[in-house]
Amino acid sequence: MMGETIKVYRMPFVEIGMSVLWYPDGDTGHQPHPAFITAVGQDSVCVNIMAPNNYNFMIRDGARHVSDSRIKEAERKEAGAWDYTPFTRRMLNLLLEFTPKSELQKGAVTSG
Repeated sequence: MMGETIKVYRMPFVEIGMSVLWYPDGDTGHQPHPAFITAVGQDSVCVNIMAPNNYNFMIRDGARHVSDSRIKEAERKEAGAWDYTPFTRRMLNLLLEFTPKSELQKGAVTSG
């Protein structure tokens, strides 16, 4: 359609091994579980989740960030959604604050 603006979504920076919070059903109103990123795709990640009273990790592939409005309800129910832990968010903000702009332009922070 003419004049229609397409909004491009870009998943927030994440890399393998990062600790995150995983929300069952992608609902941030639920209690999150700690998780680790084990694979990173263009729009989603694979997370290994430490659920209460479980001895093994739960694994969910295709988990999108909680801010991704493009996700279908069925996908959100199956894979859940991830977000930064408060600590990770603070560390990334500090990194952005103290990284020279020339390094940011090279992609030092955003590309892993």
